[in-house]
Amino acid sequence: LDALISRRRASNMLKHLVLALAIGATAGFDDPVFGEVATTVSKEWVSITSSTDGVKIAAVVHYGNVWVSTNSGSNFHEVKTTPPKRWTAIVSSWDGVRLAATTRDRLWRSTDSGMNWYEVEDWAGILRDDGYFTGITASYDLNTLAACVKNGKLWRSAGTFGKQWEEVHGVGMDWRAIASSSDGTRMTAVVYGGHVYSNSNSGEGVWRIAADTPMQNWVAITMSATGQDVFAAAYEGNIWRSYDYGESFREVPYQTAQFNPAKWASLASSADGYTLLAAEVRGHIWYSQDAGMNWRKVQVLGDATQDWKSLTASADGSRFGAVVEGGSTWMSPMTVPVYDLMKTQAKRATTALNQLVKLAVDNQCADAEIPLTDIVLLMAQINTASAVFAQIAANPASQCKG
Repeated sequence: LDALISRRRASNMLKHLVLALAIGATAGFDDPVFGEVATTVSKEWVSITSSTDGVKIAAVVHYGNVWVSTNSGSNFHEVKTTPPKRWTAIVSSWDGVRLAATTRDRLWRSTDSGMNWYEVEDWAGILRDDGYFTGITASYDLNTLAACVKNGKLWRSAGTFGKQWEEVHGVGMDWRAIASSSDGTRMTAVVYGGHVYSNSNSGEGVWRIAADTPMQNWVAITMSATGQDVFAAAYEGNIWRSYDYGESFREVPYQTAQFNPAKWASLASSADGYTLLAAEVRGHIWYSQDAGMNWRKVQVLGDATQDWKSLTASADGSRFGAVVEGGSTWMSPMTVPVYDLMKTQAKRATTALNQLVKLAVDNQCADAEIPLTDIVLLMAQINTASAVFAQIAANPASQCKG
């Protein structure tokens, strides 16, 4: 390289490259580490769910199919539907056997872990032309379900596993997300450009505006199994918490210092409400082990800044899943075979290094400096690859093949 690249700035660039590799090799991995599932790349993922033990995973693609995993996301199987459907949300029972999902204007059920799907009859045409389903939630056994509609209402199905539905609240409101307690009695939903609403009667009857929640662009909601601890997030806002089943909320004040108001996309909680994940649109995933009192960025083995769309968590808070709009599914703990992961990251690192060298060569006789943004981007890709190799080196017992 010294023979090929003689200009001082190119030499300094390579010195910085070596420094970046060294920094990446010392990265810590005490918190959850997300690995990309290589077989699920380049899809318009919109929603992900899991059984309480985190073993059975199901995710849906906008104008695509349902994908299921029976081994904590190590690999996924595509369940093809004819024609492909415009899926919007999915929810799982505690054992992952029952699933319920929404397309823009339909409700669907599965009784065999997502291998076959059945449309709820007599639903077509009920929604207004400008309304569509944006979220779905359920009790642990899916006997009680509730769904929300953008520019529409809240709907519920009580004791029928989604066979029969009724309107319950909110004409013409921009509902974005809904959450339920494990037994289906407590429910909370959020409105974009509105408030947080709660109900203590399985969705039937009065839905009250939660006290102290300002009118904001609410987009995400999650709750503990009992429904006592509820967390809500606003787009370009902060995360709010309720200790009283969603009756009232308080903004968590520490967040201003740790991450400024963010474009939140999704939230996920363990059953006890102590372990939390929060994902940003075109940003990072954040992790808390103390019911939201402190947060840290999650380690992602790849580009950490993604267009995160949806999150899921096991009941004990040890397994997590995430999907990216226009990207892949990501799982923690990392269940991707190490050999495949190393090949993917080595290819990305080699490509980035070749581009760096080409930049240096192309500019060695030119007066213009190498664009700093190009250098930073390519070095970040190589730095990420080095962090992956550091993770593998720190865990020699990782599964391997070949």
